[in-house]
Amino acid sequence: MAKKKIPVITDEIATVKNDIIQDFIGNVVLNPDKVLKSESGGKGVELYEDLLRDSEVQSALQTRKLAVVGKEWEIIPASDDAEDMEIAEFVEEVLKHCNYDAARQSLLSGIVLGYKPAEVMWEYSEGDIWIKEIIGKASRRFVFDLQGRLRLLTLQNMIEGIEVPDRKFVVFRNVSDNGSYYGDGLGRSLYWPVWFRKNGIKFWAIFCDKFGSPTGVGKYPPGTPKEKQNDLLTAVNAIQQESGIVIPENMIIELLEATRAGSINTYETFCAYNDKAINKVLLGHSAATESTPGKLGNEQGSIDIRQDYIKADSDALCECQNNSLIKWIVDYNFPDPRSESGTSAREYPKVWIRTEPEEDLKPLADRDLILVRDIRLPMTKKYFYETYGIPKPEEGEELVQIADMGLQNADLKTPQFSEQNPKSEVRNPKLTAEQDALDGLIDNAGSAAAESLAINEQKILGIVESSKSYEEAKEKLQGLNIDTKVFETLIERSALAGLVFGKYAVRKETKT
Repeated sequence: MAKKKIPVITDEIATVKNDIIQDFIGNVVLNPDKVLKSESGGKGVELYEDLLRDSEVQSALQTRKLAVVGKEWEIIPASDDAEDMEIAEFVEEVLKHCNYDAARQSLLSGIVLGYKPAEVMWEYSEGDIWIKEIIGKASRRFVFDLQGRLRLLTLQNMIEGIEVPDRKFVVFRNVSDNGSYYGDGLGRSLYWPVWFRKNGIKFWAIFCDKFGSPTGVGKYPPGTPKEKQNDLLTAVNAIQQESGIVIPENMIIELLEATRAGSINTYETFCAYNDKAINKVLLGHSAATESTPGKLGNEQGSIDIRQDYIKADSDALCECQNNSLIKWIVDYNFPDPRSESGTSAREYPKVWIRTEPEEDLKPLADRDLILVRDIRLPMTKKYFYETYGIPKPEEGEELVQIADMGLQNADLKTPQFSEQNPKSEVRNPKLTAEQDALDGLIDNAGSAAAESLAINEQKILGIVESSKSYEEAKEKLQGLNIDTKVFETLIERSALAGLVFGKYAVRKETKT
């Protein structure tokens, strides 16, 4: 019986075109941000561009930007194929050749604005097409049509704009929950804290002017001419800036101090509250305004929280470039002949930002040293190359020798003394017969211990291979039930031998 195929709907159903609350002008989609609609006064996203000039927003946003731009980045080849490796190297050289870091900082302004376009300035160089510069452009100059394509507003077309050329503009969008072409900028969450902060500072300044210095009151006798009254008013105003004034003898100036009710810290507290709100929106915490001197853990907790923001911003920035800029560089310089027939299924390299904190390899190295040197667990060289990120030397490459490190004649385990080196076949002639015999017993005990350890080797190996982390392996090894009877016997024999040889040596000395 033939299986009935279930129909698959591949087209988008809930499109922008049939959104019942989406506003349009002709073929252009309007920004659905409600704050922009109610507070911008027709300025649109320019309202959020004004937020970028606020000192607190600028500081917090720059911190967030640099947390991404400061990370190492690399181009991941599409495959291990030689051609794909060559393409990835070329793309990396192109990006290093232009203002790549500055461009990324500009694009990340879209975190607040919702979207941020940047224009790619191409140039020819020795038959190849390179990027000369990537220039960030004001978001207010662009709109999107019903298909999500970017359009440039001009003096000739200030409503719908004009279509922009292909492979010319890169657009970064902050993640949108409703699929808006304009993204969901944090400006809508920052607008009111910034507004209240600005006005709070303005009223704070008025407060300081009113209550920080007394108000001058001038008194003049009846019948004083108007010009003399104006001179008195000028003198009263001069009290605020001048240390001395001159007035007629029959005129009086008094200083009136305003009385205030409530705390003097009201405005400071109000502004600090909005500073915290701004930092929480942009950084995920308000450590810059809330950290307490001497209080441990607060700053570290803030860093850990912000790591999530770094990862999200890095992923969005990489996705933006991988879907546009990276592909354009490859298509221009490595055209696929299959693309003309529409059969091309080319895989492109991808830019990737390393956001994970650097791993501390010392505990892992200590563990591996114990496993290899003490437990003698078989381990491949491939494991060490991959685990510690050490490139495997190519054939014919010069290798580092122990002599290069100043350790040419050194044994890494024990000094090369004849009395301590188990490899030496000749005993130290200075040793007594009793000491020589005791050393032989120790050597035999070491061999027996090694044999006993080999019995449990498979158990230990199974634990190490099945463990996902160093901590898990350590816990399991500590709980491993190892047969210690051989070791106990060896210890007892060694102790007995030492006691016997000690008594023998004492008696021999007494007799002599």
